[in-house]
Amino acid sequence: MALTRKPIIREPLTTESKDEQNAWNFTKIVSTEETPRKLSEFDMKHIMEISGSLDITEEQEKILFDNVPENEILIRTDGLIYLPWAFYSKRLSNAFKMKWSLIPDGGPEVREELIIWGFYLVIKGIPVSYSIGEQEFTENNKRMNYAQCAEGAKSNAIMRCCKGIGMALELWDQDFISKWKNKYAVSSFKDGRSVWRKKVVD
Repeated sequence: MALTRKPIIREPLTTESKDEQNAWNFTKIVSTEETPRKLSEFDMKHIMEISGSLDITEEQEKILFDNVPENEILIRTDGLIYLPWAFYSKRLSNAFKMKWSLIPDGGPEVREELIIWGFYLVIKGIPVSYSIGEQEFTENNKRMNYAQCAEGAKSNAIMRCCKGIGMALELWDQDFISKWKNKYAVSSFKDGRSVWRKKVVD
């Protein structure tokens, strides 16, 4: 007997800011037999119309774009400086409370030895940024399984989304990077390359 597929039913998703005129009209697919399409396939015309229309207060602007606390910056062994995902999440929550979210653009994908995952940063119902996060992934890595790597890609995406709206841009300023390294970091030569670490502060 042939199987009959159930129809795909689209239902609206409510958002925190649905009463605002420009709130993004999210759509979801309700079906267990179909693979959900990516959000990027929905309402792109409307997204383009409302992008850049978010109004924020002076207090919110100060929270988002205040100088980065230098002591919170970390450094990788290859010399790249960064801030943990919690820094960005905390600033967004301090500015907007619960009225922000990362909305996934589909599910995570494995590309060779990377997990990549796209996200929209949505504030008060308005999409303000889009970025693709990534995380190294090896199937036999006992220290970091698939779910943990997917979370790593999500954490990377929130950093990139916040960079896209102008948060913590000091981390990409070469003068700032040089001064920070001179003050807070030290390098040593190992296996033919420089290895960086943060100085131990007494």
